[in-house]
Amino acid sequence: SQGPRYDGFRESLLPDRDTLLRFALPWARLPNIVAENKPLYALACVGCGTARDLEFIATHLAQVCRTTQTRVALVDLSPELLTIAKARIGNLGISDFVDYFCADLTDTTSQLHDKLKHNVAFVTCSYCLTMIPNWLSAIDALHHFLIPKNGFLGLVDFTQRFNKESTPLEIIYKQWFSLDGVYFNRSHITTLVKKTTPYFYQEDRSRVPYTPFYPTHYVYVGTNDSS
Repeated sequence: SQGPRYDGFRESLLPDRDTLLRFALPWARLPNIVAENKPLYALACVGCGTARDLEFIATHLAQVCRTTQTRVALVDLSPELLTIAKARIGNLGISDFVDYFCADLTDTTSQLHDKLKHNVAFVTCSYCLTMIPNWLSAIDALHHFLIPKNGFLGLVDFTQRFNKESTPLEIIYKQWFSLDGVYFNRSHITTLVKKTTPYFYQEDRSRVPYTPFYPTHYVYVGTNDSS
């Protein structure tokens, strides 16, 4: 069961989700982006889990979505986590503009792709890409969800420290996390930079609770702005 202890564990292990949601995305530009592109969704959170990320921005999101008449898409593979997400969204009072998709991001034949393709202003993915074996297809899918121009793709996830990938400590981190199905790969970032124009980037280290480990994580926001 992933449910009851899921948020507590992630809260201590996975930093800077608030940085991505609150500060790295250009919320001030969103009304104009929506006016110019008319997307159905202002935001899609892919790998949303229990929708903890939306708590960081719930009040602002409610104002934006109701003003612009846009919606929010929550996407996850786990029905159990989406059930918890629905309860959380209800408690936040924002159920009227949130849709739920229990789907595999990389399955391009799913209803998810029919509904979201070129139809989202901001797409986010928090600590999910490192758990997807076919990560290239995942990045392609995230990119395809963006409106044709002026869309923003934001991720926060683990990686190997820049220019330190071959050091013994980074190798230990990579191997240790892989035992839990989390695969560090610096190519994630280089691929994101090829697919989008970098808008925001930061890299930092933080401690894994109850261990001496300080793995690296990044926050990346890129845009397909053609200007």
